[in-house]
Amino acid sequence: VNLEAFGILAQAGITGDTVQFTAFATGDLFNYYGDQYAGMSFVDDGFAIFDLASNYGGSPWVPQEIPDADVPNNVLAAFWQDFELFYDAATNQGVSLATAGAPGGWAIVEYDDVELWGGSPAIMDFEIVMARAVNDAPGAYEIVYAYDNINYVLPATIGVENAAGTAATALVNNGDTTGLISDGSMVCFDLVGAANPVTISFQVTVDAAAHGVLSNS
Repeated sequence: VNLEAFGILAQAGITGDTVQFTAFATGDLFNYYGDQYAGMSFVDDGFAIFDLASNYGGSPWVPQEIPDADVPNNVLAAFWQDFELFYDAATNQGVSLATAGAPGGWAIVEYDDVELWGGSPAIMDFEIVMARAVNDAPGAYEIVYAYDNINYVLPATIGVENAAGTAATALVNNGDTTGLISDGSMVCFDLVGAANPVTISFQVTVDAAAHGVLSNS
């Protein structure tokens, strides 16, 4: 979704390198890897993050192979690369924010004409679209990354990771994105809710000739 078409423009105050911003603090909590969060943060290096104070740090400009226990963790990496945020009202360059739908609903962070650290020609546009609630209906995805106006192919990490840095799902892990994304591509993640407890009972017959340690699975 091109937010500019709805009159939602880049915000002048969202600029800089190794910077962090937090938004969407009002409304329903976000469910991410089974934990609840008020608000969602995002940074210049192409990823959003939950619980910024606990999970941001290290060398965030270096895209990690996820999962990785080193911070930053709890990330939604749409295109993790060493970017810097610039603002230009004339071209709508920068970051735009929007919400949609209620109750629950969606948060949208749109990066337009991102540049490499220190300045460069515009690399691409991309969005992070995050649902606040889990929807287990078939075909319902809680996280969507969308891409457009891709001018240069760069290595990056594209994926999601939990707070402990022990679980992740990645389309590409600090690797070549050639052929994986193009203008109009969307990468979708389905957050699966906790399953209801299931009781399993079974019986075992041990042959008379059996001996030693027996195990079952």
